[in-house]
Amino acid sequence: MRKIIAASVGAVVLAFSLAGCITIQLPAGTGEEQPSGANLDCEETDEITEPGTYTLLGRCSLVTVVANDVTITGDDVREFDITGDRVVVTAAASDTVTVDGNTNSINIADLGEAQVSGDRNAVRTGAVLDRIIVNGHDNAFEAEGITAVFDNGERTEITAPVP
Repeated sequence: MRKIIAASVGAVVLAFSLAGCITIQLPAGTGEEQPSGANLDCEETDEITEPGTYTLLGRCSLVTVVANDVTITGDDVREFDITGDRVVVTAAASDTVTVDGNTNSINIADLGEAQVSGDRNAVRTGAVLDRIIVNGHDNAFEAEGITAVFDNGERTEITAPVP
């Protein structure tokens, strides 16, 4: 039993420690696809439609991830909307993260709120979350505190200091 728990914890730690970028489709009309590993300007991109690893540059208003197997590194993204599976996000700040996909790893240093409808997702922040809304199953949250929790899922794990 200890080996299974250690392996699970190791997988979560590995997922949170991976840093990369994102795959994003350029606006209609450009006809260009960004190569994996490219730096992408937030003013020119907003939807990730292909798997890969990218870095977002600048402050993004909204980044939508519909692709699977994506790794994103960004500074400040006002809102993430993730419907893909196996997405790894590492960012400095975000107001809101909405996750409808499965098996995603979200690591945002300063996060306002998280809404999770998918299963087996992990959300970690170094901030106090204003609220979390959970409609999926087997999700995990780690924060410095959580003001409000609306948990409609099953087997949700929350790690936050007790006030």
